[in-house]
Amino acid sequence: MERVIERAWYVASMVENGLTSSEAHEKFRDGSRTRDEPLYSFDAGLHLRNFELSSLMEGMEAYLYVDKRGVLACELKPPGRKVKSPLKLPGKMATYLRLLVDSQIIPLQGELVKRKRGWRIRLKVG
Repeated sequence: MERVIERAWYVASMVENGLTSSEAHEKFRDGSRTRDEPLYSFDAGLHLRNFELSSLMEGMEAYLYVDKRGVLACELKPPGRKVKSPLKLPGKMATYLRLLVDSQIIPLQGELVKRKRGWRIRLKVG
C-alpha cells in the first residue's frame, strides 16, 4: 500500500514538471524517486450554494467519488438531503488524489471542516 501512495506522489510531481503520467510511471519503475514525502492529509475546496450552508455541520463525513464526467467530487449527507460538489484542488494534488481513488486499495477519508473563508474537505490518505 505504501508503494502505491509513493508512486502516486511521484507521478503527480513529475506531471507537474511536464512529463506525461506514463513516462513518470516508467521512471518510477526504473527506480527514480522524489526527495519530498507524500502528503497524507490535505484540504480541498468545494462549491456550495447558499441554501445548502444551513444544513452543514463541522465533522461530517464526505464520500469521495468520480462523477460521470470524470471529475473528482464529494457527497455530504446532512439530515434530509444530499449535497454533491466537485472538489477544487491544485493540479498536482488533483493528479495525486485521482491516482489514489483509481487504485481502489488505498483507504481515503474526507471530513468537512470550517475555515476562516468557508468550508473545506480535509482528505486523509491511509
